[in-house]
Amino acid sequence: MALPTNIRKAFIDHPASVNETYFEHFAVAAGFSRQLAAASAKALVHAIVPGMCCTSASEKIKELNGWLDTGSRDPHAETVGNSSTA
Repeated sequence: MALPTNIRKAFIDHPASVNETYFEHFAVAAGFSRQLAAASAKALVHAIVPGMCCTSASEKIKELNGWLDTGSRDPHAETVGNSSTA
């Protein structure tokens, strides 16, 4: 029995388009989300105390953009998220 088209598009086609299973794609997207949440928290700290976390959020965004541009989608890659800029 074939899956309905809308379910297939939502859960199978996109992950397959980046050569991942659903669960691999989930891990990558969840890791990316975690990185964005951390950058957002640092941006909030910077909004409250302008002298703190001056470049943390922008550096993380550039790092994540580079991660997407290169196609490096390994959720366990140590290069993503190890920036210690506070």
